[in-house]
Amino acid sequence: MRNQFILISVQYDKIPSDYDLNEEVTGVLRVKVDKKVSLKYLKINLVFELRGQASPVSMPSKEIVLVNNGTWDVGETYKYPFEFAGGLTPSYKGYNLQTLWYVHATYLLTEESQKATGTYKFYKKIFSSRMVESYKSTINIQNVSKKLQVETNSVNIGGGNYFWVISFVVLFFCYLAHQSGNLEGWGYLIPAITAIISFFSFGLFLRDYYYFSDMKIRFLKEKPEYIQAEILLNGRTNRLNNVKIGYKIVEKVLDDRGTSTVTLTNDNYKYLHQGPLKGHNGVIAVDLPLPKHTEFPASFSYGKHEINWIIFLKTPGVFSRFLKEIPIRVIYK
Repeated sequence: MRNQFILISVQYDKIPSDYDLNEEVTGVLRVKVDKKVSLKYLKINLVFELRGQASPVSMPSKEIVLVNNGTWDVGETYKYPFEFAGGLTPSYKGYNLQTLWYVHATYLLTEESQKATGTYKFYKKIFSSRMVESYKSTINIQNVSKKLQVETNSVNIGGGNYFWVISFVVLFFCYLAHQSGNLEGWGYLIPAITAIISFFSFGLFLRDYYYFSDMKIRFLKEKPEYIQAEILLNGRTNRLNNVKIGYKIVEKVLDDRGTSTVTLTNDNYKYLHQGPLKGHNGVIAVDLPLPKHTEFPASFSYGKHEINWIIFLKTPGVFSRFLKEIPIRVIYK
């Protein structure tokens, strides 16, 4: 970056500047000036920033002071080595959300140097009354050595809420039967028919409720490249022949740039298990492969922005068909 008379650049120890998760970010900050200046400080840090369809949120690392009350002479090239602990999540470009990593350097000249070089007017024009100049150098942090793994152990996904659905259906049929009692002729058949339908429906509900009311999903960690799950049932496993199971990675962003706050969500990646599920003794085993794209982040929540991993499960049944979404926590291991 050249600013009238100051040239700042960064040379990383890795070229190109692609770093693995948790790998130390190291390099040299170079400064060259066209006029002799005195400065109050030169500082540098590693910044993690979330951008996208929302207000940006940044998280700087611990600041390193490279110069404290120093001088830069004409014709000299000053080299300042730096070292930062590595990033905890990879660089990522999604639909509503983008994660960036960059080395951020700031410096502040003394008032005498600002007046001598006319820098004060320049800063006032660009940065209003702000006198500090900054420099950013973006780096790419990728996931090479770490593996995504589900941290969640087990979740109850029973269907107790079905009771209210079937109760409404039965009450509706009872209402029809009551209304049909005022009919003449063959009207008495209507209460009988509605009673049979209600009984049959309630029987189907009880059957499905028995199979799915105490359903659990358990996550194993024997295969790191999969979301390895076991679905535990009360009844026969053939009731899961038509079940749909998969997972998705969801971005959640709160946009408060306008007069109101808007929540933006997007399924940036989705996987659906293909083929029927098979099991034994009430246990269904399924392996869902994790995405091959190494830049996908693990679960995280920072500020107003989130990346959520969700298992979705759709069970069969006449009156107990439902889509259940189960949040899980995915980490790097």
